[in-house]
Amino acid sequence: MAKVADWMDERVKWLNFPGMVEEFSELLKDQLDLNNEARNLQQFRKNFSGSSDVIFPSLIMSRSNVMIMEFVDGDTVWEFVERYKDDATLRNRVCDKGITAVCQMIFEHNFVHGDVHPGNILFSREEDPKLVLLDTGIAKRFTRRDHKLLVDVLGGFIQGDGASAGRAIIADSVNRTSIQSHNASGFVKILDDMCEKAKSDQSFFDSIGNYVTIICDGASKHKVMMNQGFVSIALTTRVMEGVALALNPAAEIWRIANKIVMKVKAEEMLGTAASKKRFEDEDEELRRNTFTRRGTKKVPP
Repeated sequence: MAKVADWMDERVKWLNFPGMVEEFSELLKDQLDLNNEARNLQQFRKNFSGSSDVIFPSLIMSRSNVMIMEFVDGDTVWEFVERYKDDATLRNRVCDKGITAVCQMIFEHNFVHGDVHPGNILFSREEDPKLVLLDTGIAKRFTRRDHKLLVDVLGGFIQGDGASAGRAIIADSVNRTSIQSHNASGFVKILDDMCEKAKSDQSFFDSIGNYVTIICDGASKHKVMMNQGFVSIALTTRVMEGVALALNPAAEIWRIANKIVMKVKAEEMLGTAASKKRFEDEDEELRRNTFTRRGTKKVPP
């Protein structure tokens, strides 16, 4: 269907639907073996082991067709909103915890829960409620190159430099397709204008859907191939936005994300040995998993 859509409308192919479908297909295949979900759960628990704000249930046991976890009680998003409808301060504080957790997954940990929706979120029933995340069957990890693209693009937006964000997207498109943009300067201008608008409208980037729509429209118009990883993360953050706004209609998502993105960019610029080693290990793990999913023998260590 994705290829048919490409064939029917020239503009659609630059949104890279086949790439998104392939990526989603691989994620769904991983869910057929619950040991994968168990490994994801263990990784999330490790990543947030130092956090007092986020809970992932502990793993009791797993097999390919069964998985047993700790039972964690809590309120759903809507139950929580109703329970604390008269306590905006607490709702806002918990909202900030959720935004911070998702931003840490995307930018700092490079290991993202791919199914964050209200059905997989609970809030613990205690004086200082914690965010409880369930169902780790879908998790996304980027290669070093794609993660750098993500940080560069969103870092550019946060710093008000749409031109650098646009050039990063174009460079990635040319690198993957060898096709030059129909009008590179036009695409860059669209993103730069978007950031200029944000400077006078401080709420602009608090609605993530705004920038996703503008980028995709610009990519179709100027023949810039979208990176499927960027689009999948945009969808994840779009869902996060909906949950955050349910808790706090005035949530300042990008102001919270800014500190985390800038921290990652600083580490990248310093080129710390630990950071380089982490990405080398992650790239190697991605390579091994790709070979295994395609039915070949597992790559030896």
